[in-house]
Amino acid sequence: MPGSYVAAVSRHPDKLDVVAVRTDGAILTAAWEQGIANSAWRGWWSVANGHTTPGVPVTAVSRHPDKLDVFVIRNDGGVYTAAWAQGVQNSAWQGWWRIKDLVAYPTSAVAAVSRDPDKLDIFAARNDQIFTAAWDRNQADGAWQGWWRIG
Repeated sequence: MPGSYVAAVSRHPDKLDVVAVRTDGAILTAAWEQGIANSAWRGWWSVANGHTTPGVPVTAVSRHPDKLDVFVIRNDGGVYTAAWAQGVQNSAWQGWWRIKDLVAYPTSAVAAVSRDPDKLDIFAARNDQIFTAAWDRNQADGAWQGWWRIG
């Protein structure tokens, strides 16, 4: 996919996933797992029929060997997420949900980290400032909290 950003994540020592935005804006994923399909890459699959501006960075994070979360900033500046969990909803991608009301730079990336299987922290830029939001499955009905300015 010429001109595309690619995000890669390892869910387990024997599993890799990549996510990219195709030139038409479709958000796609592919996977590799040791011993499955002769250890060949499989995919490309749509990430919950997601679309964004072509060439926009996409971010992926794994918070458990059977869970993936993907983040992208769409052309409205909103930060959106989709999630995949093995065995949930027939293992189909779910989303895209807007994360609160931050309006970020539409061409910037979202940084994401998982502190444990039930916690995510994300970071995005707006007006030369960095903002963060947090998700904790065990707090506030599992809703995203933030956006807080850093510094």
